[in-house]
Amino acid sequence: MKTMFTILAALLFSSALYSGGLKPISVEKLRGDEYALYDLSGDNKPNGMIYRFRQAVEIPPALAKYRPDIADSVDGGYLMLERESNAAYLVGENGEFKWEINLAKFVMEGSMEVQDIRYDGGILYFNAACQSYGKDQGWQCSSLYAVDPTAKETLWKSRYLVSNNIFLVLDRVIVAGYGFTSEPDYLYIIDKKNGKVLTKTKLDSAHSYLELKGRYLHVLTYSKHYVFDIGRYL
Repeated sequence: MKTMFTILAALLFSSALYSGGLKPISVEKLRGDEYALYDLSGDNKPNGMIYRFRQAVEIPPALAKYRPDIADSVDGGYLMLERESNAAYLVGENGEFKWEINLAKFVMEGSMEVQDIRYDGGILYFNAACQSYGKDQGWQCSSLYAVDPTAKETLWKSRYLVSNNIFLVLDRVIVAGYGFTSEPDYLYIIDKKNGKVLTKTKLDSAHSYLELKGRYLHVLTYSKHYVFDIGRYL
């Protein structure tokens, strides 16, 4: 009877933990901070999983005069971000400006740090992450934004506390996470059309890296390697 009660309690705990979220198909203890240990490329965060933001700069010689923190090769040229000025801009391969915006003009957060930014289908996605503890900013930070950079208008803003560190923009959804020391840590699947949270999954600690391989989402936290099947969202 005691054994049956123990099993039932474990099942109830598991159900509560993953209720409304994703259930991992595997979880293992982190074995180090090298992507190759988990058969991952590291392409989504080449500066390394130990950092709280993404930094990636690979630009042709014609654009060497720019000093961005992020420079992604995208349709139409290169998306660039300069964190100190919150400037985001798209330049062609020969250096011609296509658009430039100040991200701070679009956000409702009192202070922010853009820890990741992506450009997909003509839409700019970025997070306005908490610069320290969420409670120090009244829990009003770390939203995701979708902005039309040519019309210079906000298409949607997510709720607070859904995105710091890196995120992934997929065909239908955005995969993001929020967590910090002594704060709850979650993984979010977000509707790409409107910024609404579709699933919220508890993690053991904040995510430090995300990578999709086929239908399987790999999530590295400070201490664990999770694998989730997200095929239904692809």
